[in-house]
Amino acid sequence: SSVQPHLHKTFAQLRLSPYTTPAIATSGQNRLYVTLTLPRRAPADGSNGNSNNAASGADSVKRDAPRLYQAEELESLKTADLREILKKKKLRMNGKKQELVSRILKHQHSSLSRPQSQHPELATKNASKPSQQQPKHQDHPEQSMKKVQEKQDFQLKEQQAKDIRLKEQQEKERQLKEQQAKDIRLKEQQEKERLLKEQQEKERQLKERQFKEQQEKERQLKEQQEKERRLKEQQEKERQLKERQEKERLLKERQLKEQQEKERLLKEQQQKERFLKEQQEKERLLKEQQEKERLLKERQLKEQQEKERLLKEQQQKERFLKEQQEKERLLKEQQEKERLLKERQLKEQQEKERLLKEQQQKERFLKEQQEKERLLKEQQEKERLLKERQLKEQQEKE
Repeated sequence: SSVQPHLHKTFAQLRLSPYTTPAIATSGQNRLYVTLTLPRRAPADGSNGNSNNAASGADSVKRDAPRLYQAEELESLKTADLREILKKKKLRMNGKKQELVSRILKHQHSSLSRPQSQHPELATKNASKPSQQQPKHQDHPEQSMKKVQEKQDFQLKEQQAKDIRLKEQQEKERQLKEQQAKDIRLKEQQEKERLLKEQQEKERQLKERQFKEQQEKERQLKEQQEKERRLKEQQEKERQLKERQEKERLLKERQLKEQQEKERLLKEQQQKERFLKEQQEKERLLKEQQEKERLLKERQLKEQQEKERLLKEQQQKERFLKEQQEKERLLKEQQEKERLLKERQLKEQQEKERLLKEQQQKERFLKEQQEKERLLKEQQEKERLLKERQLKEQQEKE
């Protein structure tokens, strides 16, 4: 029991597993000798039974101990196999392949650094077979220890070299991925620039096409307007020609009719002039009457009392035109009418509308009369011109 801690410390320094390599400790002259018995193949001739027994004992201990994996061996395995190993060791199974490999190696290293007291089964097996673990050669323990140390150093260097190569490979892969990502970004940027140029070129072509279409539309519109203008001019010319022809025809007809009506118009002329004067006088009176009615309506809208006053004046004027005796009667009954005025306003309004209609009829008749007079004057002027032309023609003939 006093030797076990020293053995485990030595094994940890040499990176050896105490579960696969049986150890026997002997003391002499204040020195501790440790003989390592590694498993090896049996000789071909079947001699040396002691070595076979030792190898068989080592194999049984190796089968009982957990298996150790090298980094290269773990790298060659698949991810599913690595997760199966982690499942057996009751470790986490998530992560990438490199993380799984490093997790297994760390677990092995931690298991190697633990003392043998934490593995009671191996300690019991080692204690139960002390006679089988006797070293074959105990004359040179230091030489064998040096050989094992050299071998372990060589394996450690190989492992470090593999780790360095692995890191370099990972760095190269990372640089390659970065270069590929840069190339991809560069290609994407170039593709974006190309697409942008294509988009700009399409927009330019679209603008040019739209500008040409606009010009073509404007040209067509101008042509259409020119056609319409020409058509209108043609129609206007045709209309003027028709009007001129119609005027000539009407002129001839009027000349014939005027010749027939000439004598009758000459006879009625004086009577018409007298009638015209009377009509003008009537029109003047009618205009005055209309102006008074308009003023009366405006005052009625503004104020009720003003309406009553204007209404009385209008009634007086109307009765004065109709009959002087009615005016005197109205003057006598004025006070009574003021009381009944509000009741009679509706009737008076109707009477006013009727009078307005009559007035309109009179105005219309007056306009017709004026139109006739105007036509008569035109006829007379035409006759005068016609006579002068005939006289000139007669003189010219003479």
